[in-house]
Amino acid sequence: MMKHETKVKSALDHFMKAYEKKDVNGVIGLFSNRPGVVFIGTGCDEKCLGLDKLKNQFERDFVQSEKVHVSQKWETVSVVGDVAWLAAEVDFKTKIHGKSKEFMTRLSAVLEHREEQWRFVHMHISLPPTEQRAGESFPTCDLY
Repeated sequence: MMKHETKVKSALDHFMKAYEKKDVNGVIGLFSNRPGVVFIGTGCDEKCLGLDKLKNQFERDFVQSEKVHVSQKWETVSVVGDVAWLAAEVDFKTKIHGKSKEFMTRLSAVLEHREEQWRFVHMHISLPPTEQRAGESFPTCDLY
């Protein structure tokens, strides 16, 4: 992997480690301070524009989970100039209200290189629909 791709991958690794530690400032510090920074999470109301909204979202995540472990299962990284994009599958293992919960997510992100740092400007984490079978392009189980 080339130098920039390795540094972009490192930014994702730092994000996952800070998230596991529930380190709000560590997570936020990986994002650009540009006004248009975007985060879209798995919840229907999780659309954040700007660092303040992102910080509120991650604080909510950490309050609502007792423990979090994330592990990356797959990734791809591309870089052109000062812009990079990545996609990954990330497994979450959480403890909520004393009960363990595991789920696989899909993460995509765009980063920009400024002042010798790769910072996230866009991140989207989603849950694939469990009612959609392999080989189906749409979740159609309710049509049968």
